Amino acid sequence: MGTARPGRGAAPGTRDTGAAALEFALVSPLLLTLLFMIFSAGWGLWEYQAVRATAREATRLAAVGIPDLAAYQRGVVCLGQRNGLPAGALTAVDITFHADALLTGLAGAAPAPGGYVEVRITVASALRGVVPTLLTDDTGHVTTGAVSRIEQLGGTDLRADASLTTTGTVCP
Repeated sequence: MGTARPGRGAAPGTRDTGAAALEFALVSPLLLTLLFMIFSAGWGLWEYQAVRATAREATRLAAVGIPDLAAYQRGVVCLGQRNGLPAGALTAVDITFHADALLTGLAGAAPAPGGYVEVRITVASALRGVVPTLLTDDTGHVTTGAVSRIEQLGGTDLRADASLTTTGTVCP
């Protein structure tokens, strides 16, 4: 007795009535942990992509000329918001001018056509304090940059490097 009968399920008197619930209780924490890890990795990669896109666009803006530093600052914050970054997440924008493409030791050069501009952007991660990610530093910030060749100055009012604060900027 105790063997399954074809077409009728388990034989009466067998004791496997709670097996499915027990298996679910044992496997579900692992599955939920895996699901949460996949979600947080996807969110972190999306956030990193948004920061990279903002850095590329900010570098392009700096390469064609910065006529007004305040307008450039507002433009970078609005670029970040259009790329999906939350308002107030962008914490710093660092602009460095270089005379050569290798970016070696010539930081602080005056902006000139044919030179290079490097823009580094720091963003407070939305996952900061919630889950550690591989793309953030110890403080929960994502920092990335981009480099572009300066094509024209366009009335740039910067004579050397600049570091912008982005707090309190509101986009239209």
